[in-house]
Amino acid sequence: MPDWLIQVVIQYPIVVIVGFVAWYAHRELKAQTKQYLQREDQWSADVGQARRELSEFKNQMIEQSAAVLRGELKRLAKVVDELNKRLGA
Repeated sequence: MPDWLIQVVIQYPIVVIVGFVAWYAHRELKAQTKQYLQREDQWSADVGQARRELSEFKNQMIEQSAAVLRGELKRLAKVVDELNKRLGA
């Protein structure tokens, strides 16, 4: 059997099959990479949103605490004024 016939019958189909497998693997890898990058972008957006929500919540808590403290200071100032009036009178 001539060498060229062996190449045509055996080696070329193997090369073609390996080429198709490599093409398919590349296509799958590309698709998975795209999906991974999309998920990563979504996670990044979710983290940014969570940070904004946390910052807003923190600011609200600070405002509420400040309002409560102002109320307590006013109440204590009234108590001190009342005590000063009692002691001064």
